[in-house]
Amino acid sequence: MIFENVKKNKGFSLAELMIALLIMVVIAATAITLFSGILETGKSGADREAAAFIERALRNYISASNDIDLSCLGITTGDNSTDVIDALSKKTVITEPDATYGETETLWSEGDMSGNYGPFLNSSDIKPTQKGRAGWKIEYNAVSQTITVTSVAVDADATITIN
Repeated sequence: MIFENVKKNKGFSLAELMIALLIMVVIAATAITLFSGILETGKSGADREAAAFIERALRNYISASNDIDLSCLGITTGDNSTDVIDALSKKTVITEPDATYGETETLWSEGDMSGNYGPFLNSSDIKPTQKGRAGWKIEYNAVSQTITVTSVAVDADATITIN
């Protein structure tokens, strides 16, 4: 008798399969939506950490070398922020009366401390990970020594401002 019922019920109907498929699609769509939100939140956090890392590297350089106007790095207002990141990822040698960054002669000002500095970053390839972000905007106030690093959407805005 049990075997007769099994033989009669050979599988699922088309309607049952379509309902099961519909349920799986709804679950998958929900999971993808939730995962993409989590991924963007993670990328946003990674960008905040990278910005803080750049800020700490710049603070460490200024503190070690006493180069508060960043002249020994050859950095001026309007330069691309990748130049700052590149300079902080290399060794900087400051000598009196000249200062050199790599093979380029730069300015030395009174108060700069002679010596070998850096590298303060492990890599010069620090880019924002968030979608639609092209680079970093660095704002540095030499008087109050405040540094702000934020990600920007347009590469032309990825500059350093020194006040």
